[in-house]
Amino acid sequence: MIKVSSSSKNLNFYILIFSMISLWVTASTIYMVLPVYFIEECGLSKSEVGILIAMGTMPGVVSSFFAGFISDRIGRRPILLFGLFGYSPCFLLFYLFRGFGAFMVTRFVEGLTFYIIPTAATAFIADIFPPERRGQAMGEYQGVGGIGRTVGPLIAGIILTAAFYPPYFIFCSLSVLVSAIMVLIFVRESLKKPTLETQPVRFELSTVGLRYQIGTLKRGFTKLGRVVFIFYIASFIRSLGYTAISPLFSTFLKERIEGIQMFEISIFFSTFSAITMVLSPFAGRFSDKTGRKPLLIGALMFSVAVFFLYAQGTAFIDVLVIRVLEGVTWAFVQTVSLAYLADLLSVSLRGLGLGIYQSFLTETSTIGAIFGGVVADMFGFSRLFQLGAMLMLAGALIILIWVPEPKKMKNV
Repeated sequence: MIKVSSSSKNLNFYILIFSMISLWVTASTIYMVLPVYFIEECGLSKSEVGILIAMGTMPGVVSSFFAGFISDRIGRRPILLFGLFGYSPCFLLFYLFRGFGAFMVTRFVEGLTFYIIPTAATAFIADIFPPERRGQAMGEYQGVGGIGRTVGPLIAGIILTAAFYPPYFIFCSLSVLVSAIMVLIFVRESLKKPTLETQPVRFELSTVGLRYQIGTLKRGFTKLGRVVFIFYIASFIRSLGYTAISPLFSTFLKERIEGIQMFEISIFFSTFSAITMVLSPFAGRFSDKTGRKPLLIGALMFSVAVFFLYAQGTAFIDVLVIRVLEGVTWAFVQTVSLAYLADLLSVSLRGLGLGIYQSFLTETSTIGAIFGGVVADMFGFSRLFQLGAMLMLAGALIILIWVPEPKKMKNV
């Protein structure tokens, strides 16, 4: 294998993660802008908007999984480029082709391509860095994402206040296009030829081709191992507890804090993203030194306490303090989980493994929102936070009992 200098690897890494800023800037504004645009500008009903929101997450379950699987065979870079170049024009399509049917198609393409990108990017990072530096790298990736998620809503708000919708859609489309061009020109493939599968990728629509792909997937699933699948189960359960609440947080604030204004709600979201941005690199670096397991278990247990506190909060300042604590725990949970899983996976299965992980998290976003809405309607937000806390606790206990520290495992 060709040896690449550490400085070259670092340059490749930083170009990659800074090219991802536009991804998080645009993604952080979608649910802020599109529902209002669909209803006020295009005359859609709230039920139609709900269907369109779901249409964007459903294809991500499949695309993130297959993106990881295929990237193990042909490399990370082609998959990343496909996602970026496919995601970029979707924003213009929302403005140029209106109507429920057109929006359905655009949302499907948007979700299909968007969820490819984080899977390929995290596999890229896991390839570049050894286990002792991987947590820090994942943290820096999450930190850059935090920059995008912090400034994205502010940028969208300024554009929409000054110039309405067309400049917003153009800005989003062009910013992602610039990122795609940066990756195309400057980012080198992270998965070297000796690691890539020697068999060609077959996509022919034949019985033999289909059998080949199914057989390859079965072998990949088998090689992932029992510990990895237990980690998936734990991640699915704790993510379900989190996503049952996160889509409804604005509604919770409106109901719980009397007279709260939209500007005050924006403070809650910006604060959360800013904390994630600052603490994620520290969380990853700290996990490199102390180990993944104790830090992840501790962060999950702290999240349980935070969710129980939410059930009691009624004043603006009280809930804001709790939101700060939530941001701290999320920075650790998100970053350490990625590094933990990357350590558990072998190089040849890392893309597939991270793709499955992303698929699980995407699926919880759909199930969690439905589950959370039903519980909130029937029992109220206090009970919803309590149930979310219990799911987070269950995920932590599964990892505590059945998933070992990666450094203690052989062949990691």
